Amino acid sequence: MVAFAEALRRGAPNDDVMAQLELAREFDAKGDGEAALNCLRRAAATGDLTAKAALGRHLLIQRPMNRAEGVKLITAAAEEGSGEAAYLMALFNAAGTTGSPSWRIALDFLQRAAELDHSIARAELALLVGDSDLMAAIEQNANIPAGTWERLRKKFDVREWIVVARPCWMSPELRIGIAEQFITPAICHWLVEKSRPHLKPAQTDDPLTGTPRYGNNRTNSSA
Repeated sequence: MVAFAEALRRGAPNDDVMAQLELAREFDAKGDGEAALNCLRRAAATGDLTAKAALGRHLLIQRPMNRAEGVKLITAAAEEGSGEAAYLMALFNAAGTTGSPSWRIALDFLQRAAELDHSIARAELALLVGDSDLMAAIEQNANIPAGTWERLRKKFDVREWIVVARPCWMSPELRIGIAEQFITPAICHWLVEKSRPHLKPAQTDDPLTGTPRYGNNRTNSSA
């Protein structure tokens, strides 16, 4: 492991942002969060917005965590024009990662990310309003009119998403139910395909250290 790390470090100069980001991904894949964090800090120190967003994301979702610093970095990167940072702010506000969940703020950030050419944000806005023609145009990298993302943001009705259909309970002993047409087939397909490259064996938390680990008793995958 030490030899692997040293070899990677020698091939990634401190001022080479892309090399440091790739190195961070390699360390994360090996489960070395500390080393990945050091690489991200070196990349972010150059002022690169992509690196700032990546560092902020890591601090919010990977050990060792620092939510306050992560939010500060991502907020600053979004204000400076990072589409990735704006997209992350949309996710965090929708999920309540940074405080109370807010769909209004999340959608504002999603619109901003789309305006900053973030491809996933653009696709999500099109999917949320069910615009299949726009989805096709996005996939073909067609030129999209500038006002499209604001129009979609205003068209989307969040009430259709937060009111969940009553499930049909399948068992009197277990709380297993089915909610028909929970999301559309198009969104299901998109989620599956976006998640597929990130699938890996699921981890459990070590009861002694609290750190994630791989165990032989787990057979499922996670993304």
